[in-house]
Amino acid sequence: MRINAEIIRKYSLEEVALLVMFAFGLLIAGLIVVRRSRIEMSEPVQLPYSGLSLSLPAGPGWEWEGFAGWSYATTNEFNLSKRLLVGNKIAAGVHCRYLLASPETDPEQVLTDRLSAATLQEVRSGRIVNDVAIHWVQIADTFLGVASLDHGRMLEVMVKAPAEHRLADKVFRLVAESVVFESDKLISQGVDFIQRFRSQGLADIRQQQNAADSESVYLINDAGDKPAGFQIEIFRRSAEGGDWSSVAVERIHYTVGTRGQTSKSHFECTDRLDRFIWRSDRTIRRARRAITTEIELTGDGYMKIRRATSSKELTYRPADGAVPEILIDRIARAFLDAYENGAVIDLILADGAIVPAVISTVGASLDTENKWGAAYSVRVRFLLGGDAYVQSYFDFEKNLVGKIDKSRRVLYWHKSDRKTLAETFDNIERHLGPPPVGR
Repeated sequence: MRINAEIIRKYSLEEVALLVMFAFGLLIAGLIVVRRSRIEMSEPVQLPYSGLSLSLPAGPGWEWEGFAGWSYATTNEFNLSKRLLVGNKIAAGVHCRYLLASPETDPEQVLTDRLSAATLQEVRSGRIVNDVAIHWVQIADTFLGVASLDHGRMLEVMVKAPAEHRLADKVFRLVAESVVFESDKLISQGVDFIQRFRSQGLADIRQQQNAADSESVYLINDAGDKPAGFQIEIFRRSAEGGDWSSVAVERIHYTVGTRGQTSKSHFECTDRLDRFIWRSDRTIRRARRAITTEIELTGDGYMKIRRATSSKELTYRPADGAVPEILIDRIARAFLDAYENGAVIDLILADGAIVPAVISTVGASLDTENKWGAAYSVRVRFLLGGDAYVQSYFDFEKNLVGKIDKSRRVLYWHKSDRKTLAETFDNIERHLGPPPVGR
């Protein structure tokens, strides 16, 4: 507790000590009152497209920490947090995590690994069974619970009360017992769709596109129809000599502006997509060096992420409904033949993040944004709390003719060629640079 210098000058050390003891006594008294009183719980807080909801403390002193509700974190999880204030002190905190992927899917192993990594000893452990089984441990004034959900997802609940472990115990049990879970139909449909996508084989998908190397060139315009960038992508069978790779994708993506950037990717995978390696370089305008990321899905199902900006290697086990975003055009095309109204899939991004998305067919005939006179349309909407999506448009033969990309702004992708790009952008070779990594 910090004491203002003016107070020290005004009172003797003995008086200051008494003030500190009095303030600490008030804090303890407040905690005892909270612990002994009935804790009011909120209405269930649902996480859309997960089948999961739970309640958090909602009585006097409890406030949201950050966003009021579930929010997507920067890697592969959604967070939900509240804290209890007694005076101006944080007396307790509740933090829930919904993980799209984790290194382990067995709750007891997750807890064991967590304790081992922090060199901590559990005080107590147990299990709370409701819609799901939550395995938990107590470490001093902290309670941590882990539950395995469908399709590789995980739930973690952590409650900490620094001055009162009985309060942490009470709050943890109330939160854990409030968990309601029902398997989400759209997630199951997404897993089935991706499994069929894999079983068809990427080599067969490539052959359906009637191009030797399936090169796709896009001119990207903003809402004012001004050039905002381009993308060149080559989808081909990988060169002979690799020990397992079957299909390769080369991609160069360029955006203009003061924050313009160039991204170059090299992706190789097996025909059934059970192994892949994805190397990407992202260069922001005027930056001295590129930001490099390498993602590898190994044969045992683990995904390793290595970034040049960090010495730590991240490891996850993606769900069966996870697929690299670099294949999004092939996924959208395959979904036209899937006959589902919608499904939830997990997109693995070039930086290693995993983002859930709803993929669905959309009527194209009455779509005012259909600049291409397309017959079919597929939308991939990212479940990040906003309205970000990519919508792909196909002609009567189901060839991709254009896209709309909406995130911070709306961009229109038009099928083009290298000659048009050279006429639109000065010195296009400057943007293309050397071949993508991996060539």
